[in-house]
Amino acid sequence: MTTTPSPLAQQLDPRDDIVWPVAAILIAAAGFWLFGGASSSTTVNGEVTSESSVNLLGLVLAAVAVAIAVRALRSRGGAKPVRRGLAVVAILVAVAQAVYTVLQF
Repeated sequence: MTTTPSPLAQQLDPRDDIVWPVAAILIAAAGFWLFGGASSSTTVNGEVTSESSVNLLGLVLAAVAVAIAVRALRSRGGAKPVRRGLAVVAILVAVAQAVYTVLQF
């Protein structure tokens, strides 16, 4: 007795449908922990009066993640629901990373 795989399993391309979108999610999330940018603080009479920083690496990682996710969205064939869902998650994480980087002060 042989069983036929489900239509989703027949169409699933692990590299295009899972690996690239998951890589985009990981790249976007890495920006929350990696810092590559500039920071400065002003000290007056021994007390810090202002502090600012910008994480340029976080912005670059977010842009790369969005580019990979958009590429995944535009791909044809494969398991579209899986790929689209993961790509949307990657875009949301990348946007959250960019907003966090810009609004961090």
